Amino acid sequence: MSILLPIDAQAPFLPAMLVSAAIARQLQVDVDVLEIQNRPHPLNRLAYLHNMLKPIREQNVNAHLRITSGNPADQICRAIRERRTEWVVLNGGEDIPGRVAQAVMRRADAPVFVVQASPQEPGTVRLHCNNTDAAMEMLGRMQGAGFQWNRTGINQIAVYLPALTLQRAI
Repeated sequence: MSILLPIDAQAPFLPAMLVSAAIARQLQVDVDVLEIQNRPHPLNRLAYLHNMLKPIREQNVNAHLRITSGNPADQICRAIRERRTEWVVLNGGEDIPGRVAQAVMRRADAPVFVVQASPQEPGTVRLHCNNTDAAMEMLGRMQGAGFQWNRTGINQIAVYLPALTLQRAI
């Protein structure tokens, strides 16, 4: 069992990384980080990507980095099948959920959560999900960790995380 965290190293993804680490720590699962690129990585780029996983490792969670190329939605769905991923955490931008996230949410064989940090509400993220029941089940398993949530709409949940979890993300 693992959490898949697809990233775009060119875009901010720290909120999704911290949420993934917090969930993985509480549920005692690994995080599989997937970067999808169109060109080979020089060695210094690989070292940079490895260092970017530090926030996950700081939470005492195992993180595995995989690099692939191709259509992002196709590669994410392929990784879900190959790794038997239980959950997928995508970072969202201003256009929540974006084109790739929407495609993954439609096609994935696992619950997909798109994370959006809330600058107006420190310590809060919004999770947009393709399976609200799975999201509620996952959050229910985390109840003892200080996570609080409420359903804010169809396929949307506001999650209030322990202050330390998101202090660097916002």
